[in-house]
Amino acid sequence: MLDMLNWLLRNAILLFALVFIYGIMDLRVAVKKRLVRDILTGLLIGGSAVLVMMNPWELSTGLIFDARSVLLSIAAAFFGLVPSLIAGALAIVYRAFLGGPGVYAGILTVIFSVSLGLLWQKYRGKRQDIRYFPEFVLFGIVTHLFVVAAQLTIPWPTAFTVIQAIALPFLAFYPIVSGILALAIHNQKQRLEQADTIRQDRILLRAVIESPKGMTAMAVDTNCRYLVFNNEYRDQVALDIGRAPKIGDSWLDTFRDHPDFDVFKPDLERALEGAQFSVERSLHGGALWIEALWSPIKDDRGNVIGATQFCQNISERIKKDEEIIRIARHDSLTGLRNRRAYSEELARPAVDYSYPVSVVMADINGLKITNDAFGHAAGDQLLLKIAEMFKTHFRPEDRIYRIGGDEFVIFMQNTTRAQAEDVVDTLKAEMEQTILFGLTVSVSFGIDTNHDGTDLLNSVKLAEIEMYDHKLFEISSNRGEAIKTILSTLKIKNPREDTHSRRVAEYCQLIGEAMHMRKEQVSVLKMIGNLHDIGKIAVEEAVLNKKGPLTFDEWAIVRRHPEIGYRILSSSTEYADIAEDILAHHERWDGKGYPKGLKGEQIPLRARIIAVADTFEAMTADRPYRKAVTAEAALAEIRRCSGTQFDPEIASAFASEYERRHLKNEQGKELVPTENE
Repeated sequence: MLDMLNWLLRNAILLFALVFIYGIMDLRVAVKKRLVRDILTGLLIGGSAVLVMMNPWELSTGLIFDARSVLLSIAAAFFGLVPSLIAGALAIVYRAFLGGPGVYAGILTVIFSVSLGLLWQKYRGKRQDIRYFPEFVLFGIVTHLFVVAAQLTIPWPTAFTVIQAIALPFLAFYPIVSGILALAIHNQKQRLEQADTIRQDRILLRAVIESPKGMTAMAVDTNCRYLVFNNEYRDQVALDIGRAPKIGDSWLDTFRDHPDFDVFKPDLERALEGAQFSVERSLHGGALWIEALWSPIKDDRGNVIGATQFCQNISERIKKDEEIIRIARHDSLTGLRNRRAYSEELARPAVDYSYPVSVVMADINGLKITNDAFGHAAGDQLLLKIAEMFKTHFRPEDRIYRIGGDEFVIFMQNTTRAQAEDVVDTLKAEMEQTILFGLTVSVSFGIDTNHDGTDLLNSVKLAEIEMYDHKLFEISSNRGEAIKTILSTLKIKNPREDTHSRRVAEYCQLIGEAMHMRKEQVSVLKMIGNLHDIGKIAVEEAVLNKKGPLTFDEWAIVRRHPEIGYRILSSSTEYADIAEDILAHHERWDGKGYPKGLKGEQIPLRARIIAVADTFEAMTADRPYRKAVTAEAALAEIRRCSGTQFDPEIASAFASEYERRHLKNEQGKELVPTENE
C-alpha cells in the first residue's frame, strides 16, 4: 500500500509539473503557426507521458501501471486531435518497447484515453454551464472504466488479479486526479489566454493611439497618473513644457506651470466624473486651435477608473471654416459683404450699435448701359472701381454691403447725418472726375440717421426712398449722356460707321419727305438713322472691318446689334420711344428677318424705312469685303426686293424720289447680297 501511495504521489507530481511547463512555455507566443504549435504541444505531452511511464507501479515483471491514462485523456480533451495523436503515438511506441504480458492492455489504455478525450471534447463543445471539477471527475470515472476493462487482454487468471489490484486507485483516485488536473490546465489555459488577450489589447491599443497622424492620445487613472500615451502626445508635451512625460507621472504635476493649465484641468476633472464630451479650444492667443475628445474609463461594474483624451490640431480646419463663412458672407466680385451678411446685420439686436447710426443707400447709375454697350467685363470693372472708392472713403469700421446688382448699403455707427453727408459729398465729387469707358462714374445716394435704435429697418427704408428721389433727377441725364458717349465712342472706334449712320439718316429724311410726313416726324427719322447701329459698340472692331466672309459665330455676333441697341436706348426715357424701331430695323416684309421674324405691318413703320435706307447705303458704299455698286444698280435691287425684303410702298417711294433728285446717266455695277451688310 505504501508503494502504491508513493507511486501515486510521484505520478501526480509529474502530471502537475506538465501544467507548470505548459504555462511557462506559452507556445502561442513563441510559435505563430498553428500546425507547428500543435506538433510541439503533442511532443511535450507525449514526452511527459513517457516520463510518467518511466516511473510506474510494477505489480510484476511486464505488468506496469502509471498515470498515462489521466494525462492523455485530459490532454486530448483540452488540446485536440493533432497534439493528442502525436502524444498517443509516442506513448504507444514506448509501451510496445517495454513489452511484457501487459503490453496490449497498455496500448489499449493509450487508445481508450486519447479516443475518449477527443470524443469528450467534440460532444461537450463550449458549454459553460458545467463546472470543470465535477465534470472531469465523471470523465475520469468513464475513462478508467475502459482502462480497467482493457486489462482483460492480460492472460487469465492474471487479469483478474491485476483488476483487483488497480480497481481502487483507477476508479477512486484517478478520477479525482483527472478533475484536479483538468481544473489546473483549464486555469492555466485561461491565464495564458488572458495574458494573450492583454498582449493583443496592448498591441491594439498602441496601434490605435499611434495610427492617427497629427492626433495625440493619452490615458490617466483616477489619481491623474499616466497609464499610456502615444508618441505624438509625448513629443507635443516635450515641445510645450521642455521635457517628455513618463508612464506613471502625474498629469497635474506635468502641466501645473503650463499657461493653459486652468483651461485643461476642468476638462480632466469632468471626464473623471464620468462625462464623455468634446471641446474646441483656442490656444496661444488664437494661433492654435485644438479639438479634444474626453472619455471616462470604466470597469466591469461601471466605476470610473480613469480617463482618456484624444486631441488633434484643427487650426487648418478652423481657417477653412472661417474662409467658407467669409465667402458665404462676401460678394465674390467686390469683396464687400453680401446680401446674406446684410440680412444678418438687420437681425442684430439694436443694443449692439453705437448711436447715432447713419444708413447710406447707394445705387449705380448706368451699370446696365455699360454692360450692354461694353460687355459684362466692363460692368464688373465699374463695380470694382466703385467698391474701391467706397473702401477708400468710408471708415474701416463702417459696414459696406452689396445687396443687389448695382445697389449698396452702408451702416455708419456713431455718425451724424452731417458727417455722413460730408463723406458722400466728397465721394460724389471724386466720382464726377472719374471717367471709365468714356462714361462718368455716377452713383445716387440716400441717407437717414437713427438716433435711438427704435426702428433701424425704417431708417433703411427712408434712406432708400431718398436715394430713389435723387435717382429720378440723376439717372435721366446720366443715361442720355451715356448714350451720346457710346455713340461718340462708336464713331471713334469705327469712322466708317459714322459715315454710314449719317448717310442712312439722310436717306431716312428723303423717304420721310417722299411720304409727306410732318417735319417733326422726319426729324425723328433722321435721329433714328443716326442711332440705328449703336448696338455695334458691342461688336469687336476686327469683326466689323473683316475683309473676308464672316464665320457663323461672327455673323451671330453681328446679328445681336439690334438687340443691344434696343437695350441701350430703352434704358433712357429720352430714347425709349425709338428703341423698338432700332430693334426691328433688320426685320423683313416677308417675315424672314431678325431678331423676332416680324412680318408685314407687324414691323414698325420707322423700322421699315430704316431697312430701305440702310440697305441702299450699304450697297452704294465701299466695304472691306467688296466695292460699292452704282446708285442705279442699288435702286434696281431695292425694286427687285420690294414685297419680299422691303415694304413695297416705302421701296417705291424711295426709288422714285432718289431718281428724281439725284440720278443721272451712270453705268451700273454688279450687285452684292445685302445680307453681308
